[in-house]
Amino acid sequence: MDIQGHDPPITRVKLCYILPEYYTNTDTHFYHIYELLDEISRVVDIFLIIERSKEFPQIKNLRKMYAQKFTFIPLRFVELLFLFMYARLIGYKKFYVHYTYAGGILASSVTKIFGGETYYWHCGGKKEYMTKWEANIETIKMKITDDCLFLLTLKLMDYLVTGTLSLADYYSRNFGVNREKIKILPNWINIDRFDPKKYKKGKLRRKLGIDEKKKVILFIHRLSERKGAHHIARIANDITIDSSDTLFIVIGDGPYRDKLGCEIKKNRLNKYVKILGSAPNRDIAKYYAVADVFIMPSDEAGFPRVLLECMTMNVPFVATDVGGVKDIVPRNGKYHIVPRGNIEMFVKRVLDLLVDESPCNLREFIKEKYRKELVANKFIEIIAE
Repeated sequence: MDIQGHDPPITRVKLCYILPEYYTNTDTHFYHIYELLDEISRVVDIFLIIERSKEFPQIKNLRKMYAQKFTFIPLRFVELLFLFMYARLIGYKKFYVHYTYAGGILASSVTKIFGGETYYWHCGGKKEYMTKWEANIETIKMKITDDCLFLLTLKLMDYLVTGTLSLADYYSRNFGVNREKIKILPNWINIDRFDPKKYKKGKLRRKLGIDEKKKVILFIHRLSERKGAHHIARIANDITIDSSDTLFIVIGDGPYRDKLGCEIKKNRLNKYVKILGSAPNRDIAKYYAVADVFIMPSDEAGFPRVLLECMTMNVPFVATDVGGVKDIVPRNGKYHIVPRGNIEMFVKRVLDLLVDESPCNLREFIKEKYRKELVANKFIEIIAE
């Protein structure tokens, strides 16, 4: 078995962590996980199993790590099962799976047979997007490979880990998960990486080719309907009617990108909206640094990290009331949360923030609740119970 490793520091618990992918230039929230693993591996003996990767993980203090080699799906399942059995054989009793069904089902099966516990992380409005049964091959395939595997994972796991109390209630209410089996672990952020003092707004705007006189409205997310990409053109159209000195910067990629481009062209918004495509999360802070307002018009969310990112960078925002959004913001702050789908109110709140010259002090709230080091301690408490 090709396992890379070295002697670990003194540890309190042994943990097998299953990560869906590792890419240094990822544009996803996984980069935040790499940073957390850096933090907790100082005091936890971690055996990291990565389902997809083509590079050597740069995570400090890991005792063991293994990236799956096979590409043929049946062989990947056998490989993963063998890895879990090996991990259990050498003393790893606790398995933490970051949302993959194969990892959750196989790890749970191993711990039920050989002893141990499986923690399964999931955070999102799954029920609303489950496929409805229809008498066709595609629908049946989707039900079996997605919805049924998700439900089986929930049935087999020992503990569900999710981000907020309201999400815990959501899983309990919609999927019958026993509340005693749900652990709350908030998302986190590296406040050193997201530090507005590191950037000079004017200089950065010039470097990015952005007019310093423009009011910049920023969208960063996957370009899909679930994340509100289908609302961007209308929001931009309605705002530029009242405020023509605005510029929308769209960072992200996804299935809705081409359609969004057509909508922008159809509504003659080309000079008001720039789609820049995906960007590595490790470099994403610079886009928040040039923004005046951040928007999150999502139709579905769990614990959106983009809100932690924009708050840490002291960027005011407008977001829809989905998932655990209301749970993760302060009582008072320079932001607005509006009902999902109410684009008229959404636009009005963005316009309100564009003319509001008061300082934004959301960063201090993040430092007190969601700093990486604090959540790392919470993570260790959960798995050490």
